[in-house]
Amino acid sequence: MASRTDTDGNSRLIHFLDLNEYGLDEVPASDRVTAKAEVADFLENEVLRKLDQGVSPVKGEGRFKRLEADYARNKKSGNRTSNLELEGDLKDSYFTRVGTQSFLEIGHTGRQVPKADGHNQISNKAQDWAKESKHPKRRYIPDTGQKYSDDITKEIRKIINQFKRVENNTANVDTLDDLDLFTLGSGRVDSTNVETEAPTSSFITTDNFFSDDVIDLLLSDAQRRR
Repeated sequence: MASRTDTDGNSRLIHFLDLNEYGLDEVPASDRVTAKAEVADFLENEVLRKLDQGVSPVKGEGRFKRLEADYARNKKSGNRTSNLELEGDLKDSYFTRVGTQSFLEIGHTGRQVPKADGHNQISNKAQDWAKESKHPKRRYIPDTGQKYSDDITKEIRKIINQFKRVENNTANVDTLDDLDLFTLGSGRVDSTNVETEAPTSSFITTDNFFSDDVIDLLLSDAQRRR
């Protein structure tokens, strides 16, 4: 199931972010809860950081409309940045938490939902109110079909990628420093003259490759590499 947003415009406004869209399904099952927790911690901090700057963390939403000068002067000591910081209740109620399966749960529940929905304008109720009151949209929770900004998406993928394990490729494991039967003898095979000097006991050729001496040499080399 893809990322989606559920709200009743009254007591619930939650975005369910499916981290399988960012590669969580490629992370070993034993590491997925930890990976989700790290993404949740990053995402909450980054969203709040962008809100402090009056910038939406949602792709395509851009910077929030600046506050009216009179309002800013009376309520925010002249600061016209729309950072959703007046009484602090809205930001305090915002959460990002580990959900079930591959999901994070992001948003609000309880008394702050109508205010949060009024800013995000996701429910039909909030959209109708904003249209009538001409309240500007300040979306910081993605609606269904929306994603976070590219820089946030990139960091989410980076965090998850750290938990992916690279499969061992035994086909690439070398033996005796890339064993080459044609070059381990006294010299490289010459196509014009296949006769070579008789190998000494310190070299391996195709004639003695499976001899006891070679087996001992291989075992000794494997022990040295541990």
